[in-house]
Order: sequence, then structure tokens, then C-alpha cells
Amino acid sequence: MMKITKNWTTKIGKIQMDVPEDLKRKLIEIIVRDVTNFFVYDKNDPNADFLKKYEMMANEVIRYYLTNAYNITDAKSLNIEGNAFGNHQVYGGRSYPHYHHSFDGVMIHYLTAGEEYVLDENNKVQE
Repeated sequence: MMKITKNWTTKIGKIQMDVPEDLKRKLIEIIVRDVTNFFVYDKNDPNADFLKKYEMMANEVIRYYLTNAYNITDAKSLNIEGNAFGNHQVYGGRSYPHYHHSFDGVMIHYLTAGEEYVLDENNKVQE
């Protein structure tokens, strides 16, 4: 008889991260176009301001978590390294099997969870 076991990790915490609408739309467009590490970008990239803003928000959330989950009193002084990869799916799709190698933690942030946004033929979010 086969025994089915749950092997997914248990979430440790949950927080609402309010991303401004213009930033959310731009991140969706960036992820649909290119899912490589978007924390690595050229300062002349036309999306650099959006990417830096999101990076700062994610950094703040991670430091907040470290302070509250582990009672770290100097989280602002920690050197944090991270990668930011996007996953774009069509409605009803699933994430491809994958793993997170060499990590101390994973932050998952959903920009959308439904059909709130429609992309045009150039992968721009329609108004």
C-alpha cells in the first residue's frame, strides 16, 4: 500500500506587503518578459527605478521578519544577499517542479492571484 506524505515546507510567517499599483504593473511586465534575477540590473535600465523600489521594499520585509522571528536587534546592519525570480503562469497553470539551492530562506510574494491584469500583444498591462 502506498503512503502519501506531505513534503512541502510549512510557511513560517505571512505578512501583507502593499506594493503601489504602478510598481506592481511594471513588475508583472518585467516578469512576463524575462524571469531571470531582476535584482541584477544596470543603473541605466529603464526599469531601474521600479526594480530598486521593489528591492528596497523586499529588503524591509525581510529585515522585519528577522527582527520579529529571531529577535535580531540589529537587522538593519545585516548584509543580506538575495535573488528575485518571477514566475508567470496562465490561469489554472502550475509552477514547474523546481528547488531552491543554497538558501537560508525563501520569500514568496504574489503580485496577482487571478485575472486582475490583462496583457496586450507587447506584454504591457492594459488599463
